[in-house]
Amino acid sequence: MLAQTIDGVEYQLDNYEKTAKVNGVDYAATMVVIPQTLNYEGTDYSVVGFEDDNCFNYHEELQSVVIQIPMDEIPARFFSYCRNLSFLYYYQCQNQVL
Repeated sequence: MLAQTIDGVEYQLDNYEKTAKVNGVDYAATMVVIPQTLNYEGTDYSVVGFEDDNCFNYHEELQSVVIQIPMDEIPARFFSYCRNLSFLYYYQCQNQVL
């Protein structure tokens, strides 16, 4: 596994499976987009989820989040203490608990 920050988002990249998981977000970021796929050094990775439910916690500067990957649910504490968050868009979420 390789940790790499791309566009303000830290991913854990799995070179064998060619998958990526979101591990964290830059605290200074005001807008974050979690894409379905990303390219790092010429290799495409499928973004398959999040390392844990705390990726966005305490990101007080964060105003807008777009999640382009399917999720079964959005955990209740996913955006805890994101006081400036005013826009959230997500694809294919079956159960949101916000």
